[in-house]
Amino acid sequence: MKNRKFVRTAARMMRFATLTSAVCLAHAVFAHGPAHPKENAERAIHFPDTENYKTLVVDLHTHSVFSDGHVWPTVRVSEALRDGLDGLAITEHLEFQPHLSDIPHPDRNRAFAEALRAAEGLPLTVIPGVEITRLGDPGHINAIFVQDANLLVKQPTSTDEIPSARFDTREKAEAFSIKNSSLFRGAHEVSENGETFWRPFADDALYQSIMNYGFASQMDPYAAVEAANKQGAFLFWNHPGFENTGSELNKFHHTVVNDGLLHGVEIANGDRYYPNAHRLALKHDLALIGVSDVHELIEWDYRPEAAHNPGHRPVTLVLAENESLAAMKDALFARRSIVWWKDRLIGRQPHIDGLLAAILSIDSVEEEAWGRVVRFRNDSDAPLQLRALSDTQFTSQTATFSIAP
Repeated sequence: MKNRKFVRTAARMMRFATLTSAVCLAHAVFAHGPAHPKENAERAIHFPDTENYKTLVVDLHTHSVFSDGHVWPTVRVSEALRDGLDGLAITEHLEFQPHLSDIPHPDRNRAFAEALRAAEGLPLTVIPGVEITRLGDPGHINAIFVQDANLLVKQPTSTDEIPSARFDTREKAEAFSIKNSSLFRGAHEVSENGETFWRPFADDALYQSIMNYGFASQMDPYAAVEAANKQGAFLFWNHPGFENTGSELNKFHHTVVNDGLLHGVEIANGDRYYPNAHRLALKHDLALIGVSDVHELIEWDYRPEAAHNPGHRPVTLVLAENESLAAMKDALFARRSIVWWKDRLIGRQPHIDGLLAAILSIDSVEEEAWGRVVRFRNDSDAPLQLRALSDTQFTSQTATFSIAP
């Protein structure tokens, strides 16, 4: 009896082991793969906590293949971990999906879901976000901490249909493109199976993405901004362009700022700094935001080991009560943010003072016959430029000197 019981138990164990192996194999074969890289010493961005707040390093504007980026969301998570980020938002264009013919996915929450799964159990907070995209004055506005991105874009119903783009004359194709797209206009002669006809767009994928943008962007931009606010989202204006450094807010942005629907503005995006956006942020009490807006691989656009700028990706330093998503959100609404762009720390005076107090310290002071040797410590990745404001002669050459990271 004991032997038969042992055999039955062993058989169950074998079946369980086989099933477990099959499940593991299936996960290895069919899953997109987890993101488990460690911080890269050359790439990891470091800033210390201040006396009152945790200093969270976040990138609030990135893209994947679910809009006009060129990598899967899991790659964005891996890059963020290697760069030592605390928070990451993959903010896909709600309306512009140029890879639609290859990834025909209508769920605007999908990139966030993929990134959230990849970051599970890892030291990275994935922030739900989208980019509301319009031509003209509204421009591009990011909404982060959204609850359901699908409610911020016009969704097709069973009765909606994208018009055919096949015409028997050039004139009809041109008329169609003029009516339906302000981006691409013209006509292209196409031959298929011995038949010649005209299309407004030579490439089917381009046609599909442009027509989808025209359909998806039919929601009034103010309504989209308002809907994001109803979800408790934090909204900021992306890569703002100005004719000159004295330009004021356009009518749309003036309206959403006055109505309390816009909370921040990018003063740095990629390798560009926007001094007028910085001025307007201070004037209208908007949070200062700095982002990578990366579409390619982060290592292609930002190489810390390279001698040329920008080196690291631009980031926003969020001064939060703790590392939670809720604390991060509260800090941004409270405008406690500092931008690190190239070698510059840009922020409001109280926030900069608090961070510098944490960054800069004196390691030692030694008495010499000719004076004192003071050793400073810079506990950050930002090079510091110090200028003596007192009558004390700090060096024999100049009152200004540098302290490397």
